[in-house]
Amino acid sequence: EHEVAIPGQATTLTLSDEIDISRGDVIVPADSQMTVTNQIQATLVWMTEQPLVLGKTYDIKLGSKKTTAIVEKIDHQVNVNTLEHLNEGKAVQTLELNEIGVCQIELTEALALERYRDNRHTGSFIVIDRLSNITIAAGLIEQPLASKGSSSESGVSEFERELNALIRKHFPHWQALAV
Repeated sequence: EHEVAIPGQATTLTLSDEIDISRGDVIVPADSQMTVTNQIQATLVWMTEQPLVLGKTYDIKLGSKKTTAIVEKIDHQVNVNTLEHLNEGKAVQTLELNEIGVCQIELTEALALERYRDNRHTGSFIVIDRLSNITIAAGLIEQPLASKGSSSESGVSEFERELNALIRKHFPHWQALAV
């Protein structure tokens, strides 16, 4: 029994409620400012000779959570030496070796994340090629965006809210929490 856990220490948590949680999931206080979303704007540093392909599926590793993602759009490139925005407002189709770009990325699942400037641990990630398993880019989350298919930034759809309300009304003994 420990009161606190420090980084690097193996820890087992026993929760009072039975919930579906696994490696890579995040436990935060109820008043946390973390955003749960499947859409992000991120700065990517491309680190391989094979160029970025818009619409291609890549693996993303954020902390210990691994999921897949698609780079939907490159908003602009960044000059490596001056940090000046290049090609802003123009259709940028790819990033080459050592190029930096600010991109719109869709994740296949909603994740708890923050902007890099707020928390480097939950605001940074790597991009991995699905075939070779090589790290091909590093990313910094500029800002979480509203999830696709949800009615709010919380990542919970209107249907899920209605279902939650019905369960709490008709099955109070389940002790479901409001979403």
